[in-house]
Amino acid sequence: MERREAGLFYVNRVFPLWIQSGGTAEGEGTPTAEFTRLHPRFRALLKVYGAPIESSQNAVQPNIMNQLIISMTVEKLKAVVMQLFPRKGSRLRLSFAHSEQGKESIFNKERQSLHFYDIMDGSRIYVRW
Repeated sequence: MERREAGLFYVNRVFPLWIQSGGTAEGEGTPTAEFTRLHPRFRALLKVYGAPIESSQNAVQPNIMNQLIISMTVEKLKAVVMQLFPRKGSRLRLSFAHSEQGKESIFNKERQSLHFYDIMDGSRIYVRW
């Protein structure tokens, strides 16, 4: 899982340089020698993960304030998020940060309630795809 996320992050980060150096979204084209020297595995990763989708969906969405029931499970929270932000074929990742600590943690047990993670007033829940 971490390797996949790292690969996707790398492709998203380097893709604009790939296009500037002569590559195409399909993984074809001949990039510059310097690009190939700096990023030798990029073409293979691009074929595995595909080109990043550039659309208005990638833009940062405004914050949504919503009150949640503390007994709600993470699984049900994901269902609510999928209704608010419909995206087909995307893997949803949720994390949270307490208002006073600010340290971000991941919801890693879907059957646990929000109370298990000590979610309280002022806590923030982050949604990433």
